[in-house]
Amino acid sequence: MIIEDEELRDIFKTASEDHLQKLDDGLLYLEKHPDDQAKLEELLREAHSLKGDAGMLGVKDVATLSHQIEHILGSVKRGETILDRTISDRIYHGLDAIRQLVREAVTGEPPQVNTFYVLARMMGSEEKGEGEGTSGRAGERESESAEEGESGRAGERESGIIAEIITEKLEEQQKMSVMFPPQIG
Repeated sequence: MIIEDEELRDIFKTASEDHLQKLDDGLLYLEKHPDDQAKLEELLREAHSLKGDAGMLGVKDVATLSHQIEHILGSVKRGETILDRTISDRIYHGLDAIRQLVREAVTGEPPQVNTFYVLARMMGSEEKGEGEGTSGRAGERESESAEEGESGRAGERESGIIAEIITEKLEEQQKMSVMFPPQIG
């Protein structure tokens, strides 16, 4: 998807680069100073602004991933999640994908980003096969894939499992956001 209007493309490119740089720098800072609530608030605002800019211009994948970053940071702010290396890596993974998606929106070149899988990783789906979370479905997927031997059917099964994990996470987030609406500012 490319933003049709040249002026809007330029504005979006500049604003997105600024938001992404502030998110990168702020996350690096928070890794060393995890108790800095003012910096955490700043990052929440940056993610929220990036999400809003993308949504306003119809760059849905950027808005979706920015929303997930905002959700993760909100969870850290509420004390539900600790900003450790795993959580930071999830955010960095999302930021890298957003950079590629922004490039697509301003140049029209394909980014080679599968937003679905990036979102799944940001939600922690890679831990599911390690005995955590959703009854080891990812581990079941691996053994079924080996038995199956057909990459097409295994890929469909993997997509279904990831979709199920994402649906569960989104439902959980929706319940939490009703109980604890995000507070910015």
